[in-house]
Amino acid sequence: MHSNDRSFILASSGVPVKRLITKGSHGSEIILGVCEMKPGEQSIFWSSELDRKMDRLAREPEKFKDRPEIVHYGPWHEVYYIIKGDLVLQFGHDKEKMENMVLKRGDAVYLATGWIYRLKNTGADNAYFVWAGTPPLS
Repeated sequence: MHSNDRSFILASSGVPVKRLITKGSHGSEIILGVCEMKPGEQSIFWSSELDRKMDRLAREPEKFKDRPEIVHYGPWHEVYYIIKGDLVLQFGHDKEKMENMVLKRGDAVYLATGWIYRLKNTGADNAYFVWAGTPPLS
């Protein structure tokens, strides 16, 4: 698994993701993928508090050099399962007052809608995690 693999795309958060199950390919409301972050790599701030927008930036990675401070794409529920590596998840309602959560191999975390998040690989090696997400299900 490597982000140079053409099947990885750059998500709007700035994290390389290999999408395994998608609505377009499988008709599923639940999206599943594997993510990779290099040592020291950090996502931008993202939030699921506004209406979901087309993930245009994932299809146009050259536009990330001018990416916004916070990407909004909600409402959306996300779950991460850490396969390998050391990550720190920052979360809060104000990006100036974020809390930190350390994530290591075997940890899982649920990212609720309405929060602001940022993820950083704090380890010496690449970090890999399974990502699953869905809009609110009725």
